[in-house]
Amino acid sequence: MKKKILFVLKSLALFGLVLFFSVHIIMPALPNGYMAAFIDKLERANSISSSKIILMGGSSVAFGIRSDMLEKSLEMPVVNMGLHAGLGQTFCMDLAQKVICEGDIVIIMPEAYDYIDGVVDGTLAWLILDNDLTLLADVRPTDYKSLIEGFPAYLKRACMYWTKETGKKVDARKDYNEYGDNISGREAGNIMEGGYISSEFFRVAVNNELMAYYNNYSQYVQGQGAIMVMASMPIIEPLVAGHEDEAELRQEKVEELAEFPVISEWEDYVYPVEYFYDTNYHLNGVGSLLRTQQLIDDIKRWMEDEDI
Repeated sequence: MKKKILFVLKSLALFGLVLFFSVHIIMPALPNGYMAAFIDKLERANSISSSKIILMGGSSVAFGIRSDMLEKSLEMPVVNMGLHAGLGQTFCMDLAQKVICEGDIVIIMPEAYDYIDGVVDGTLAWLILDNDLTLLADVRPTDYKSLIEGFPAYLKRACMYWTKETGKKVDARKDYNEYGDNISGREAGNIMEGGYISSEFFRVAVNNELMAYYNNYSQYVQGQGAIMVMASMPIIEPLVAGHEDEAELRQEKVEELAEFPVISEWEDYVYPVEYFYDTNYHLNGVGSLLRTQQLIDDIKRWMEDEDI
């Protein structure tokens, strides 16, 4: 019995040391890294006292919207919360709930509709959370498992950055402008070398659990006196040929399940290769202009139809 108690005490002491070392010595792993920019996005949203437009999604939102155009045209301040599809479609939305206020318009633009409801890569998630551990209070219990599983890999990476002093040298946070748009020099045109990300881009499958999450989120948004709508991701033209029927079926399925307005038609967001940058989710400068104008047109049409 004494041996068991001693083992437990030693284990707790070791855990306490690891926790202290992690929190007080090596966190944050990348204080100026790409993921850390989400903290700045939250701060911008919290700094706006008037009604605002909040854009949510993965890197196709971060690398594909001109928020200054949107703000000027719709005469509402804009916050681009787009970050990384590797987190899944819901994790950043959970963290951003508290910034939604009365009169806001929340626009979600998913890269896919067959994601699970929850954080996908817990290691990536820690690169946000370690910049502000109070955000753990906004994580749903259903995501704890992914965060626990991802923590060892995160800690290993963080220790490597700390020992080699490389973490502080990463400076990707500066690639975002004041709105939260990523502006990291994408005027050079398309630089993709290895083809396009997926040959199954138009999977008809729509995850019912994910759509249920969106519907619940929309109810939360409405409870705050705001409105949530869904718009389209950008679609690279070579992936469309021969998949028009699947794309149409997917849109119909999403519209059938959504209990909130879907304001875009997928075909309006199909762009030639030369308007993309390094993946089939990231638009270059010209592509971002075209997509933003299409989004403006969609929002204005929806506002007119709903008399908003």
